[in-house]
Amino acid sequence: MRGAERQRHFFTVDIEEHFQVSAFEGYVSRADWDSYESRVQGNVDRLLEILDRHQCHGTFFVLGWIAERHPNVVRSIATAGHEIASHGCQVHKPGNDCEAQQEHGGSNGAVPTRLAQKA
Repeated sequence: MRGAERQRHFFTVDIEEHFQVSAFEGYVSRADWDSYESRVQGNVDRLLEILDRHQCHGTFFVLGWIAERHPNVVRSIATAGHEIASHGCQVHKPGNDCEAQQEHGGSNGAVPTRLAQKA
């Protein structure tokens, strides 16, 4: 780097539960998601703390499913100064454009709604 110039990086995060990854699709039914222990709040809190310590900001892609069940997660991300984007209602396989469009239409309202609601 030359002089006082700083190198810029773009940082994104997908916010989803540990049981929602596509690798578990054949083992974990979406109908059972609500029965699993949530880890998202603690993991997001730890990540926000690390990013704050290093004065870094990023874009957090939040599943509508997460925003509906954990509105405090969405608000804590926004309060920390990060950008929030919708990541669809549920995890889906890449290439399924119809499903992605249907889910996007449903989740675009969930994320901003959760930001506006009180905890």
